[in-house]
Amino acid sequence: MNKKLIAIIISVLIVVGGGIGVYAVIQNNGSNDKTPETTKVTNTTTWENKVLTINVAEAKNALEMMQQNATIVTSGTGENAYVTAVNGVTADTAKHEFWEFDVNGTMASVGAGSYTTKVGDVLTLKISTY
Repeated sequence: MNKKLIAIIISVLIVVGGGIGVYAVIQNNGSNDKTPETTKVTNTTTWENKVLTINVAEAKNALEMMQQNATIVTSGTGENAYVTAVNGVTADTAKHEFWEFDVNGTMASVGAGSYTTKVGDVLTLKISTY
């Protein structure tokens, strides 16, 4: 009976030891690494002929996004912000100029402070006249 008990104990130790070994191999195998990858989202910005264009890569408030990608001066804040200068170029009110805010090639029906971008939007600020 002692031989039978010893055989059972050895069998249990082999099974447990084998299980621990398999677990260690799985934990160290790079293909089972569950660490999430992160991707940096970047907007593409151009400033050419006094026109600011941003190709949107993330949903965000349009004015905040423009302020992160260019030097924007406004009159007012938030939803009531009115852009008066971009990258040192000021719209000349004596010439009836203003900074027009376009989304996807069309003048926006709201100001940049009120617009939440969508991935793929193209935002434009350009001087226009009234």
